[in-house]
Amino acid sequence: MIRFLTAGESHGPKLVGILDGIPYGLSLSLEKINQDLKRRQIGAGSSSRMTFEKDKVQITGGLLKGITTGGPISLEILNQDYKNWKNRKINPMTLPRPGHVDLPAALKYGYGDLRFGLERASARETAMRTAIGSICKILLEVLGIWIGAFVIQIGAEKVTLTPLSWRKQWEWAENNPFRIPKESDFRVWETLLDKAVNHGDTLGGAILCIAEGVPPGIGSFSQSEEKLDAQIGSALLSIPSVKGVDFGFAFENCQKWGSQYHGTIIEKKGIVSPQESLSGGIDGGLSNGAPILVRAFLKPISTLKKGNPSWDLKKWTIRKAAYQRSDVLALPRAVPVIEGMVAFVLAKNVLKKTGGDSMEEVEKAFQALKKGRKEDFHFWDKKWNFSYD
Repeated sequence: MIRFLTAGESHGPKLVGILDGIPYGLSLSLEKINQDLKRRQIGAGSSSRMTFEKDKVQITGGLLKGITTGGPISLEILNQDYKNWKNRKINPMTLPRPGHVDLPAALKYGYGDLRFGLERASARETAMRTAIGSICKILLEVLGIWIGAFVIQIGAEKVTLTPLSWRKQWEWAENNPFRIPKESDFRVWETLLDKAVNHGDTLGGAILCIAEGVPPGIGSFSQSEEKLDAQIGSALLSIPSVKGVDFGFAFENCQKWGSQYHGTIIEKKGIVSPQESLSGGIDGGLSNGAPILVRAFLKPISTLKKGNPSWDLKKWTIRKAAYQRSDVLALPRAVPVIEGMVAFVLAKNVLKKTGGDSMEEVEKAFQALKKGRKEDFHFWDKKWNFSYD
């Protein structure tokens, strides 16, 4: 089973990570990983920090001759901003920002400076998770599983999805600063962003992530925390600003009749699978063979240039919350983070299903997984007695 740990502060020397459980023999491209890191730094509404942080991963263990050894993979990403902070005399931050970790962290740990909480809770940590998720995407690609995400809502403005393939819409999204999955007039989005900037405000919205090629039966219903949708939901909700998750557009589709929601099960080209199901590719905690569709809903960034009223915890008086350098819109940059976390959960569950210490063993076992063919089903011919005796 794969797992990961990250460490490091937003303005410390570096971020470090350990990814454990990747089998031997996976060819890793640093160029691919660094491309995902670059994607995380590009997008409309980004803070000025993205103009000088040039994230590149350094793998210091678990990789020899460009292939994984089967041991833990250790990763590092340098923080270029550290040089601007390491000799700085810092005044303790005592004014918590509404909606941020500042106040609850101070109450939990008893910090003498609110900055201690924000340094670790910062979205800067997601750079390492993007790198870790990128490795998981590479593993899944070998098995024929594709993962892509894009922005489908900014503020109250929603994107009308096209009938084109998910991959084509993803390609369109990767070619514009808002990561919107269509060729369109972007003035509505630019106007919305300009309004937020001019008012010292921020914007939230939603991201859709798609996983194609996931075979049926990935996940488990044996224990509640093993359900595939529960694991994906947990991973996405661990990302800063993510406040909601749904599968198969459930927030809208929950209003439908059951006969409309659940679709049909048909046979096509010798394989039985759900058709027109709105469950988002997961039923009962197991993948059903259809594309997995999951949305992540991000709140507006809680650091506001105009500042909401807050309570100074040292001077014990009301003041306007202080401004810390921050994005106005985090959605475009969050896309590769969302992809990475979905990839991690899927890789973890695929490897649990296939077993194998090497990629050769994993690929062989993956190809043998049941797909829904007639020979995949084995039913008894006799009645049986429901008894524990």
